[in-house]
Amino acid sequence: MYDRRCSEAKNVNSPLDEISDELEVLFGHETPCIASNYEDLFDRTYQSNLVLLEADVLFNKLLRHWVQLEETVLEDSHWPNLNFREISRQICRTLELLRYSFGAFYREDRQSAVDGVLKYTKLLGVAVRRWSSMNERLLNKIVSNAVLDESLPNYHYFHTYLDMQWLILTLEHFSGEGVRNFHTLINDLITVAARVGCAFICSCTKRLWLLLQYYAERSQRFVFWQSFNDALRDHDEVFVLRLLSDVSVLQGYDDNARYVGPGHARVRENYALIERTLKSLNSKCNASATHNGLLLDCCSTIYPLLSSWWTDVVKSEPYQILWEIFYKHINLAFTEPAVESASELVDVVGHISPSSTDSYEYFLFMLKAYLSEHPGQWQRIRGRIYSKLPNSKVKELTSVGLYKIALLFLALANGENLPEIAEKLMALLQNLPPDSLTIHIQIALAILHARAGMSVRPVCLPLVASVEQIVEAREKFNVIRAYVDGFDGVFKAGGDYSLQQHVMISKWVQRYLTACSFTDLCYFLNILSCNVKVLRNDYHWTEWEPVLKQHVLPALKSIATSSNCPSQVGTVAALIDSNLSSDYVLIFTSDLIAVNVTCQYMITLLSDIPEYHCGLSKNHETAILHAWTRCCLLNCEGIAALSQYVTKIGALREAFDLTINPRNPLCSCISSLSRCTSKLVNQREICEQCFGRLDSWILPLLASPTSEPATVHIYTCISLLFFQCAQFLYHKNRSSCLLNRLVTFFLLSTNILIGKKPHAYVLSAIQRTWHLFMQGIFCLDGSNDAYIERTLRDLVARYLPLLSTDDSPILKCLGNERLAAFIFERISASFLSHTSRSSEMNTLRALKL
Repeated sequence: MYDRRCSEAKNVNSPLDEISDELEVLFGHETPCIASNYEDLFDRTYQSNLVLLEADVLFNKLLRHWVQLEETVLEDSHWPNLNFREISRQICRTLELLRYSFGAFYREDRQSAVDGVLKYTKLLGVAVRRWSSMNERLLNKIVSNAVLDESLPNYHYFHTYLDMQWLILTLEHFSGEGVRNFHTLINDLITVAARVGCAFICSCTKRLWLLLQYYAERSQRFVFWQSFNDALRDHDEVFVLRLLSDVSVLQGYDDNARYVGPGHARVRENYALIERTLKSLNSKCNASATHNGLLLDCCSTIYPLLSSWWTDVVKSEPYQILWEIFYKHINLAFTEPAVESASELVDVVGHISPSSTDSYEYFLFMLKAYLSEHPGQWQRIRGRIYSKLPNSKVKELTSVGLYKIALLFLALANGENLPEIAEKLMALLQNLPPDSLTIHIQIALAILHARAGMSVRPVCLPLVASVEQIVEAREKFNVIRAYVDGFDGVFKAGGDYSLQQHVMISKWVQRYLTACSFTDLCYFLNILSCNVKVLRNDYHWTEWEPVLKQHVLPALKSIATSSNCPSQVGTVAALIDSNLSSDYVLIFTSDLIAVNVTCQYMITLLSDIPEYHCGLSKNHETAILHAWTRCCLLNCEGIAALSQYVTKIGALREAFDLTINPRNPLCSCISSLSRCTSKLVNQREICEQCFGRLDSWILPLLASPTSEPATVHIYTCISLLFFQCAQFLYHKNRSSCLLNRLVTFFLLSTNILIGKKPHAYVLSAIQRTWHLFMQGIFCLDGSNDAYIERTLRDLVARYLPLLSTDDSPILKCLGNERLAAFIFERISASFLSHTSRSSEMNTLRALKL
């Protein structure tokens, strides 16, 4: 593996000493000066400008010392009393002096100087073991950490080798040659880099790479990249690309060896090596999920070169080859896709970035950035992509493959090509059966359309057609759940509700709402509720309202009669049709509708009405009051808020106090009504509106009550009505007045009159409230009213045998002397008189009182 740990050497700001001086030596107009005219080399003093005359002696001594240094490191030979630092210095200094002497001397006898230099440099080249030809054992010694420790022989060997090879190259340069050694030196550096896994094991190797680049550029004998590419034919692809990246960055140094970055004139592209390497990788790379790291390395390595360094030349071939590679892996997951909605799919596309750990996503990031910078290349890229995706082959894709194809299209979509990409992707999806993933993909396209301010109709109509088909199969409801979730995503995508999003609501809604699970129903209703609230305040509501009334309201009406229907049904229904005069008011306040739905419906419907609203017809007002009474009697959640809204209606504002007890608003309103003196209020009419149709729903409930507290609550409210408002309930000349009906419902039903005992919960409730009923009816003064007298007589005669004598409600009536006298008179006549037909038990119960 390629190692990036050589941070000091890789740092673009690390020192590159004396590069300018070296270039001046090679390509300057004047011969550089040597500080001293005499040099001490190998225990002898030489005149600087004449050392070339004794080149044979110096080369022999240089070679002998080099062999000592080389064998010490490579063969573990032991040479006593060797000063490796000094040996290194003298070898390099000798070559420098020879180079200087050659530069000063060759003017007088050029051919002789050339022949001498070539002779000895060739001999030295043969004698020195090249790194590129060493075996693994020797290379391991060269690239060990010892090369960074100046106290060890390996350090001096390594750096002397680099300096010596460069000096030999420059000597040959003066002779008119140097090409052979140039290629060899590149091979040496590549060999070390491949072994150590790093382009620059130290700053010296980095310096030498840069010198070789300058040398190729200045000498104009060969192209650096050509030699570089030739030397990398047999190396691992990832290593090749890593080395290419690091060496390319060196072109960011100017002629004074100062780093200026990608924009420098020295920068030259090397697409040829990238294309060759990627093609090689493509030929070797089989479909394997383990290739994620390898492909991620390749993409992240070449991206800076393609996007920042080689911008003067635009080529799409690397991206096309990468697409070929990734298409081989299209059905394999490098990382586990975890997308559960269209919005999440869009988010994945939105978060594709250089930090992606999935190689395919990184490739999409590269491709998207490339096309954003060069939109004119889309035609070429499109041709390569589409050629791999004919409609007939889409069935070969797994769910992973389809997911990755979707990512590709969604990532490349923009305002200009979005319709084209949507058309192509939709054409592919039409060949597949609808499932959650295909729904997510199509919804994601719709979200992109909405974000771009484009109509979603072209994308949504085929999708809606699919949903209308699968809604008939209940086992496919999980797919529709994905669609419902997507509807919410499309709605929230752009903030513009005029993009024909309403086409997503159609006839499938009624079938789905009536057959889906309770959880899915609540989820969809919550989505509708939130979105309709927003739409009602938008000027495009007129486009949505008829669609919702046509497809949603009938469905809500159908499910609202279910006993376990969620209350959100009422909320959504009122949001869709908020007209207080609508027929839906009569429907959703009727007794067939679940009481919790009715309650929420009225809370939503009445929440925005103004104070003293008088626009209701009598039918609608009665329906609302009747429904409110039912909600209060059944003690629904939210009745306190509902009661506050109900009291805004017309004359009710005068009838009911501003302050309503939230624990029992109905009782509070009954008390308020009994005290009302306003001429605007017709108490009899209000009582009839509220309680006149209780029989339609309360009789089945009293026949088989399921909760004692609920039954007690109902009787408490009705008994208070009798106690405080009996005069508004009774009409002597009407046999079917409200009081007559309520007495029949709650007190003297046919079963009671024939001696059948009521349900225990009902009897418990009457035990607690009998005295209120009795007192309320007694206040009507039945001395001249046969019905009232008979009713009071029956209440005593029928209930004394039923009511418990412990804490008897009869005792609570003793405070009223007239009522007490009436009760005891009736007890005596019914249970104690010798003419009565009372059983012994009932007589004892009467006596016990």
